Amino acid sequence: MARLQPGAKDATPERLAKGDVVMVANPALLDSSMRAGSVRRITTTTVERWKRTALLDERQMVAINHCQTLWSRMGGGRGLTVDLDRVAGLPGGQGYAQQEAFAMIADYERRLPRDYWSIFEAVCRWDEPGGVAGSRFASDNGRASMAALVCVRFIADLICEWNGFACPDS
Repeated sequence: MARLQPGAKDATPERLAKGDVVMVANPALLDSSMRAGSVRRITTTTVERWKRTALLDERQMVAINHCQTLWSRMGGGRGLTVDLDRVAGLPGGQGYAQQEAFAMIADYERRLPRDYWSIFEAVCRWDEPGGVAGSRFASDNGRASMAALVCVRFIADLICEWNGFACPDS
């Protein structure tokens, strides 16, 4: 989801057309220091930017959203010793959903080349820029970003094929 940041002073017509900045007309989106017609910079994830520029198709986005759902079910990073809401077998817990997510992600990791999976996870899960994620395959930022895009598309297409995902429009 796009996040709005104030202070887009370089709002040229080219940047407005490209979608990097947006004119804010809705009063609900304005803070106290802004007025209607103000410009805000839009920051998006690498995946959202690639989708907006038609570098990822709908089918690939289905696979990426599927993996993001699995990662969110897995949880992590909270540092709890015990989380009774996630214990398998308790009523209302998410134990089975969490275990299923771990199993599916582990299966994808097992079936895919490690370097490709790590780039896919870095970009789609941790929102690492494409140029950073693909830097192990190319020396300059443009080629590294393209290498990361190729890895993400490749992994997404394989996940679609394995799970029988179809394009949402069809």
